[in-house]
Amino acid sequence: MAVLLSLAISRSASCHETKEAMGPRSIKKRSTNPANMVEVYSVRVDCTVTLRFAHTVMTSKALNRADSSQEIVFEVDLPKTAFIANFSMEIDGQMYVGDVKEKDKAKKQYEKAVSSGQTAGLVKASGRKMEKFSVSVNIAANSSVTFVLTYEELLQRKLGQYEILTRVKPEQPVQDFQIVTNIYEPQGIAFVETLQPSSPTSCSLVKKAVTDTKVDRFLSF
Repeated sequence: MAVLLSLAISRSASCHETKEAMGPRSIKKRSTNPANMVEVYSVRVDCTVTLRFAHTVMTSKALNRADSSQEIVFEVDLPKTAFIANFSMEIDGQMYVGDVKEKDKAKKQYEKAVSSGQTAGLVKASGRKMEKFSVSVNIAANSSVTFVLTYEELLQRKLGQYEILTRVKPEQPVQDFQIVTNIYEPQGIAFVETLQPSSPTSCSLVKKAVTDTKVDRFLSF
C-alpha cells in the first residue's frame, strides 16, 4: 500500500470568511484571470543548527484578494537528506496539522471539499529521499493562509566543512522576506561563509555575529 504524508481538510460553507494571509519557495495560481490575485506578503526561514543537526522552519503567508476561491500550489525544494517533521496550515484563524493517510483516500477527501467550495489542502511527501514538497490549497475569496513547514537534517561533512542549503524561490515580489540562521557548535567554528542569492535581487546582511562556538546570520530581501 502506497502511503503519503497527506492532509485533507475542510470547513463548513457557513463558516465566517475573514481577511488576513504563502511562499517559497514557489506559489502558483491555477486561475488565468488577472483579476484573481493572490498576494504573497511574508516569507521567513528560521534555521537553527546545534551539534551539526539542522532544524528549519519555513513560514509563508498569502491573501486571496479575489472575489472567488482559488487553488494555490505551494512548493518547497528540500535537501535530499532532510525529512519533514511537521506541516500545518492556518486558514482564517483555524489550524490544520498534517496527518499520514493513504494516497487515494486523502485525494478523494480533498476533491470532495473543493467541489463543495470549501477550503481544503492536500500534502504529499514521498519519503526521506524526496526533493520536492508541495501542497495544493483551495482558498476562499478574501481569505488568508499561513503555511508552516518544519524539516530536519543531520549535516554531512564534505571536504572538511558542512553546508546548509536554503532554496527559496517566490513567484512574485514579497514585502517581508527573511532568512535567519543560528549555529551553535561547542567544539568550535573555524569559519563561516554566506553566499549571495543566485538570482539578481536586493539582499542585505542585516545582522552578523560570530564567536568561537556560535554564529548568527540574518538576511533581509
